[in-house]
Amino acid sequence: MVFDALQIVDGYVDGMFHTGATPFDIAAGVPILRAAGCSVSGINTPDLNFADEKIPIVVGRNEQLMNELRKAVIKAEFQLFGRHERGEEE
Repeated sequence: MVFDALQIVDGYVDGMFHTGATPFDIAAGVPILRAAGCSVSGINTPDLNFADEKIPIVVGRNEQLMNELRKAVIKAEFQLFGRHERGEEE
C-alpha cells in the first residue's frame, strides 16, 4: 500500500482501491496520502475502521475522483454479487 500511495502522490496513477487491506497494509500509506492532499475513504462507509481485520479502501488524487471510483466499485460489486458488501440491495 505504501508503494501504491507513493504512486498516487507522485502522479503516476490517479486513484486505487483495495477490498481486503489489513490495518498493517494501510497504516503508513494513509497519513502519506492525506498529507499530500489526496482523499481517502472506506468503500462502503466514509470512515476507515482500523479495528477491522479487512478494510475496504478507496483513494483518489482529489475528492471528486475518489467519489467516482467509490461509486464505480460499489456498482461493480452490485452487478457481480447483486448486493453491496454490507448486504444491501439498491
